[in-house]
Amino acid sequence: MKEKYYLFKEEKEIGSRKKVRVRKTVYFLQEIKDGYRVEVNRILYSNVVEVSLMFGGDVSQVKQFTAVSEVLLNPTKDQLESLVKKYCANAGVLINEAINKRGSVKHKS
Repeated sequence: MKEKYYLFKEEKEIGSRKKVRVRKTVYFLQEIKDGYRVEVNRILYSNVVEVSLMFGGDVSQVKQFTAVSEVLLNPTKDQLESLVKKYCANAGVLINEAINKRGSVKHKS
């Protein structure tokens, strides 16, 4: 049995048939959807995948904030899973480092 390193996940496909289509998988690390999460965006019909560690968004008082993001070309399933696990396991540290580098996180007005 695989270890579970997230609370729940959502998958959806966005875009139209004629334009760029993206398969988005979001791994939520907290119960609220605007909390810590790892987003994986796979551009269909190409071999490009973007993995981002994020928090904040529509419902929370904090604007959406991307702490770290990495683009992978032709990733294997193991490479992708390894990066997602790394972001999930180190979410707090990586987000705090990003906040310290950028200054403070701006709250919505």
